[in-house]
Amino acid sequence: MTMFQALAGLSWGFAGAALLAFLPELRWFSILLPRSRPHWDEALCLVRDLREKLESGWLPSEEHWQSLSALEPPWGELAIETISEFRAQGIAVTPTLRRLEKIFDDQKKADHRARARSAQAWGQAVVCGAIVPLISAALFFLVPGLIDLGWKWLWVTAIALFLDAIAMAWMLSLAEAARWAGISKDRRCWWGAAHSFGERLLGSLRGGLPADLAWSRAVPQLQRLAPDLLTAWGADLWSPAPGLRSLASDSASRRIAEQGESLRRAIQASIYEGKGCAERIEASFAALQAELECEVERQIQLLSTRALKPLFLLVAPSVLLLLVLAFSLSWSSWSLA
Repeated sequence: MTMFQALAGLSWGFAGAALLAFLPELRWFSILLPRSRPHWDEALCLVRDLREKLESGWLPSEEHWQSLSALEPPWGELAIETISEFRAQGIAVTPTLRRLEKIFDDQKKADHRARARSAQAWGQAVVCGAIVPLISAALFFLVPGLIDLGWKWLWVTAIALFLDAIAMAWMLSLAEAARWAGISKDRRCWWGAAHSFGERLLGSLRGGLPADLAWSRAVPQLQRLAPDLLTAWGADLWSPAPGLRSLASDSASRRIAEQGESLRRAIQASIYEGKGCAERIEASFAALQAELECEVERQIQLLSTRALKPLFLLVAPSVLLLLVLAFSLSWSSWSLA
């Protein structure tokens, strides 16, 4: 094995070890794999196929209905539970399928747009992952005396690669957080759970259920998907919600926490006025989605600037470490120090 091959292998090994050690959500480089991304295309095709067959007069079999469980969480559970209830009561399921189709289409476009806008940070992470081994190899072959040090230089390179891999993981983490509007990892389920709750609520309202009973019917599902979000919203329609807005460190989480109060007021107003609230709820969730997309856009715009922090705090010191120690070891080996 040549020294250059040893440097290349060491760079990949330390980069992978640092990613697994410092960023568990990237285990086995899951965010780099296309199949780890949400399967919006498959979900969209499945729901669209069922809707078109129903509109053409074809009656799906039970096997086709159960295929909805393969949708992205939490939509699979929502679709099975809601549509099974509608079928048992003889309620039309086409409006629910149409709204799910629109949600999946919007999510697919938003995901592709966010990934394209965050490509710069991914490029910076790739450059950070390659710069240290390249500089190390260049110094090894160009600086006199380093070639005689052998494995001592590999240990110096290993330290620099360790800092470099942490910077790479940091940049990937920033890019992934920007795609989620800055929502912390333990609260990212709020996004899908809130919209799933809204679709469950709207489906019950279309089925003729009173608004307060529709709220009670949708609460158990939210309890399973995001119990902390239910704590922020409050399970009782008529009791003031305790709220977690003060505990949310990002604006997207606070906005989702505020959505419960918006739904509560819409339902209460409809009960007092004796009017329907489906349109108000739809408008409320449309506003929520628009605000979250704006927050994603803002986070992605700030991503290139935030990515400079690991670059200056970790990558630059690791490169300087290589340069300083390269000349220091070289001078010592040539008895110049």
